[in-house]
Amino acid sequence: MFGSSEDLDRMIGESERAIRRLHEAASELHAITGEGEDGHVRATVDHTGRVVRVALDPRAMRQESHELADSVTRAVQLAQDDAVARELALVTDALGPDEVLGSLQEQLDRAQDAFTRALDAHATAMDRLGRS
Repeated sequence: MFGSSEDLDRMIGESERAIRRLHEAASELHAITGEGEDGHVRATVDHTGRVVRVALDPRAMRQESHELADSVTRAVQLAQDDAVARELALVTDALGPDEVLGSLQEQLDRAQDAFTRALDAHATAMDRLGRS
């Protein structure tokens, strides 16, 4: 399976370095902040995109309620988008783009297979109903 013990050692070393880089990079994802367009609203999310804090500058309270709601929504969306982009960049840097793309392709293939099986099962069930 492996060419030599040196190849195996090299692969283990690369894997350990990738894991170490992922752990180091994970600290960057604990608090990601997005800011509303006017700068009066800041939203902070964690690496999952869950909102952990919303901060309002006193000037934000002078806005109409719908404007404030839009600012909060926009700040949260920007923080969430940034979290996703940073996580993908960190994983790609640690594992390499080919590894990430390969994993995504595998997930897509599995999802497509599951969808095809479900669609076939549904068609079979519809055929049976039509014959009844």
